[in-house]
Order: sequence, then structure tokens, then C-alpha cells
Amino acid sequence: MALKNVLFDEVAIDPHCLTDENLLDVIRYKFGLGLGRCISEFPTDWKSKALEAANKIDDELLKKKIKLVIRRCIDSNSFIRSDRVYQRGADWFNQILESSKVKPFRSVISNEKLEFENSYLTSEVDNYLIETSKHVGGIDFSLVKTDEEFIELLKPFLLKNKCFTLVNKTQWLLTDEHRVERWFKVLMGFWVKNGGREATIIRSSNQTKGFREHRWLRERELLDLYLAHIGYKGIFKYIAVDDSRYELHKRSLLGNFCGIGLDFGLEMILKRHPWWLMNPAEFSQEQRLFVDQDVRDTYPAFLEYRFSGPYR
Repeated sequence: MALKNVLFDEVAIDPHCLTDENLLDVIRYKFGLGLGRCISEFPTDWKSKALEAANKIDDELLKKKIKLVIRRCIDSNSFIRSDRVYQRGADWFNQILESSKVKPFRSVISNEKLEFENSYLTSEVDNYLIETSKHVGGIDFSLVKTDEEFIELLKPFLLKNKCFTLVNKTQWLLTDEHRVERWFKVLMGFWVKNGGREATIIRSSNQTKGFREHRWLRERELLDLYLAHIGYKGIFKYIAVDDSRYELHKRSLLGNFCGIGLDFGLEMILKRHPWWLMNPAEFSQEQRLFVDQDVRDTYPAFLEYRFSGPYR
């Protein structure tokens, strides 16, 4: 069965496998949230299990390398929390088999071959890289139909990035004709539930064509009600800038650690709708424009809404 394209690959890796130096190099240089490959914390103390295994080997240089790679994985946000059940004290290999009956992992790397697709021996990790380079980091968003698919698509981003900026071009959030409201609420609900604390929305308008102030006021009213309803305690900024020169033409979702390009934003359309994980250069440029510097300095004509509900 052909692999489905995803933005992020959650990979189950046997924590006892890190004695393989080729695997260590792959994890060190090819894993990280910004590269679309994450190690599943299966079990939740995966890092401790890997360190325990490292401490049992005699090669001090290899032991040191394993510890350095684990530290780098922490720094590059290579670990992702798993929502699968793991029986404490159980054998990792048996737990993978049991868990896969309920919710299979997309990719598994271990010293022992598993009898299902997308399982790779440690010695075959280069094959894993070849396969994931074809299927990780880009999707056709028009194929996403359910809330569950949407969350599964963005879960690593939403869990890791406690702050995000949505550059939304001309789309409205809660009064849009293209049902942007649905995806916005699904995104916000999951992100807030998992500790999200600061959101910034940047949309553009064209003042020369007339800005619909009544709609802006309605957006504000609806946001007040919605954000209070979900119990949001963080910061929410919604900035509408005057882009009469049509310079702000991209749509993107930017976090602390990576960015996602959104071809048609959060619109629900039938034609192909690419979303992609930004490469480091593209992410750095977008982050500089919309996160590091204040967009209000670039576009002096703007309107701003800040959430000031009862939970602040």
C-alpha cells in the first residue's frame, strides 16, 4: 500500500538501537521538527531507556556520542509525545506489535524486522531516508476531510510550538465564505488544550477598495465569545494591515521551531492545495518578516484586536 504524504513523520525507534553509528548520524542530521522527522516518545521515558542502554556498553567514545545525539535531539525538538498506550516494564518490541493493532506507526526502526510495511532494520536506515524524502514535508490539503485528519497532520507543530503566527492574507477567521472557521477552531482548540499561550493572526486588506469595518467588528465580537468559551488564558493578537501595494501575498503558519507554507491558507477548496514544510532559508525569511519584527512597523496603516476576555 502506498504511503500517504504527511508534513511530519512520527517514527518509533527501539531505544536500544542507538549503538549503531550510522543510525546515530541519521538521527543527528536528518531528524528534527523543521526537517519533518520526529522520534516518538514510545515509551514516555524513551530518552531514559536509550541512556540506560548506552551506559551498558564498553565503548566510551560511542557512549559519549549517544548522549550528545540525544541532547541534540532535545535541542532540535526531535521528540514527539505519543498518544499510544505503553505498558510500563514491558518489552519494547512486543509493545510495538500490540500498539500497531490499534494505531500503527507510520515508520518503525529496530534491530528486529517487524512483519508489516514501513518497518526498517537499523542497518536499513538509509532506505528509510529515501522513502521519507518522497512522502514527508508536503501534502495536498484539499484531501483532508475530517477534524481528526487535520489534527493528525498538524499535531507535532501544535504540540511543540506554544506560540504561533498565522499569516492569513485576505481571509477572515470566523466570517469567511470559504469555511475557514472550521479549521481555525479545530487548530485553536487542540493547541489551547495542549498549552498554547500566544497566537498572532496577520491578515491583509486593501484600503483603496474599501475596508469592511462592520465585518471587522463582527470578527472581534465572535472572537471574544469563542476565546472566552474555550477558556483561553494566553495572548491573542489579530492585526489587519493595509496592503494596497499587494506585497503581503503569502499564507503561512509560523512557530518557534518551523514554518508551514499554506498555498490557499485555511480555505476548503476542491483543486490541489499544497501545504509544505518550509526549508530553513524560507522559514528564516518568513520568521524575520512576521515574528522577529513588528508587522505594524512595515505596514503603518493597520487595525488591531487583542483578546481581553475574563480568563486573562
